[in-house]
Amino acid sequence: MKRILSICIIFIMIFSLSSCIFLRPIVPESITFDGQTYMKAFTAEFFPNDYPPGSADATEFRIGFKSYYHLTTTYFDSCVGYTVYGEPEIYFNANQYDEAIAYFENPENFNYFCLVGNIVDKTDHYVCSVPNMDPLMLDKLTDFILENGHTPFKSNSQKASSVPLIGDEWKDGEFYFYKATKSGDFLSIRDTLRIVDGRIVLLHYYDFDDETGDQKMIYVDLPDDLNEYFLSVLSDLNVKI
Repeated sequence: MKRILSICIIFIMIFSLSSCIFLRPIVPESITFDGQTYMKAFTAEFFPNDYPPGSADATEFRIGFKSYYHLTTTYFDSCVGYTVYGEPEIYFNANQYDEAIAYFENPENFNYFCLVGNIVDKTDHYVCSVPNMDPLMLDKLTDFILENGHTPFKSNSQKASSVPLIGDEWKDGEFYFYKATKSGDFLSIRDTLRIVDGRIVLLHYYDFDDETGDQKMIYVDLPDDLNEYFLSVLSDLNVKI
């Protein structure tokens, strides 16, 4: 009996290890499409604007079991794939790679925005231009989101707090800061921000309390410097959350 139990434990450990390996995003440094080499530039920081998989402006191709999309109308010759977490992997043609990276590193090649409302429903949100955005602060916010945002299987839920929501509160109060290339091809990552007790927080998800059944919001606090800066941006825009 002990031998059978030991074998079962070993099998579970092997299965758990293989599952973790399977779920780990595999992002190759370069890929090949139509005889051209494309080099990885970004994972998760940017995603293509108006180029959903299967769209008329994206040609699908496969490498092994994974699909990639050649974006046929972008300013730079580019491809995109997606990790198992749904994070976009952006590749640029090797012949344009250095030029593309230099373009993305220049803050003057971006326009800056704040979206207020339901990002999914275009009839229930509006977008404000933020011409005086501090690019370094937005990059710092992006880094914080990448490090602390909620993603299945790699959540930072141990850092999260929760607050109850009353009635339909969850439908209101969401906002996002992001930038878009002036070429119109790519947007920076956008994740949901809200305000709790006068502070900006990064939303993880909405849930229900196990005991009361009431709605609640799971979130992570922004650091003080990000909180103060982006509260001032909201104030300058006269945005009421």
